Amino acid sequence: MLNYTKYANYTSYGIHNDTERYSWAGYHLFVCLSSFSGDTLILYASIQGSFKLNKILVTIFQHIAVSDLAYALFKVLPAAISLLANSWILGDDLCYVTAYFGYSIYITGMLHITHSNVDIM
Repeated sequence: MLNYTKYANYTSYGIHNDTERYSWAGYHLFVCLSSFSGDTLILYASIQGSFKLNKILVTIFQHIAVSDLAYALFKVLPAAISLLANSWILGDDLCYVTAYFGYSIYITGMLHITHSNVDIM
């Protein structure tokens, strides 16, 4: 079981400098914006048939885009919200989802990228 209360102490584990915290939050929001717009564009173009590539590669690119969207939604966006709020305000359930689901999404995305690189060679 995840013991989130162990790391809930702001004095020991929080970012105390507001400038640094807002810089990290801005970076996370930029990553979310670029991920949502870029991956949505990739998915739309691949569904429309704009890519003139092997059908397997297009499918792998779609899976990478979905993995990236899920990672941005379940890892990066909650991190940006918690940085802006200066605490975890999203509840215990989303804390568990972020910890476990985010890890599996990251590994899945890396395996898709590895497969596409092996397939191209």
